[in-house]
Amino acid sequence: MLFEPGTAEALEIPNNIETYHDVLVIEDPDAALSANIYLEDWLAAGGAQPGYDQCIGYKKPLFLGGEDDLSNQELSDLEVYWHILGQVIAKVKGLPPGTPVNLRGG
Repeated sequence: MLFEPGTAEALEIPNNIETYHDVLVIEDPDAALSANIYLEDWLAAGGAQPGYDQCIGYKKPLFLGGEDDLSNQELSDLEVYWHILGQVIAKVKGLPPGTPVNLRGG
């Protein structure tokens, strides 16, 4: 399984972790990692190369109505991005689309 926190989707990958890293990422990096978006869009627009502990994440996740374009992406701390989006996904799971969500309260 591959979990995409920006979309809150879990995708089934027909490989084990070793085959995914050693074969799919090498042979088809665009399908495995959205490499074309990173190379052709993010870097070309002047985006910084993420460090080991960083990711390129959505400012407003797609599952909350964010746009899937560069203006809605930013360099983020990897651990913080996953932690916060994990909490938000858990909070909105099962709610009908358009339901107001208070992300500040408990």
